[in-house]
Amino acid sequence: MAQQAPIPLHSDDLEAQTTSEDDRIAAFDTAEDVEPVQPAAAARQQALATAPPTRSVVMIAGGAAAVLLGGAVGYWLGARRAAAPVRRAKRTALTVEQAVELAPVAMQLLANPVVRSLVIRLLLRRLAR
Repeated sequence: MAQQAPIPLHSDDLEAQTTSEDDRIAAFDTAEDVEPVQPAAAARQQALATAPPTRSVVMIAGGAAAVLLGGAVGYWLGARRAAAPVRRAKRTALTVEQAVELAPVAMQLLANPVVRSLVIRLLLRRLAR
């Protein structure tokens, strides 16, 4: 990379010096840093300068739309596969004879630790009321 020659501070060539100053003034006039004449235009330029790039806004909006669509599809699929509510047992032991008939089945069920813990929780809830 070749180095540029330094610009002399005092030049005998007045025309070259004037041309370079005119170029600098023209570049300054077209620059974005020039303050506008109207105050409202200044506020608008400042607001536009702080706005995020369009690409970022589109990416964020697309991500939000994907999340919402995924949630809606998940909700719809979850509602479709929901189990029917559990119905209460229709036949219960109303008399002592019927309770005696159900006792062996109850003892077999209580041998299972999961069933046993559920029965204990149910009894504790009933007693707490």
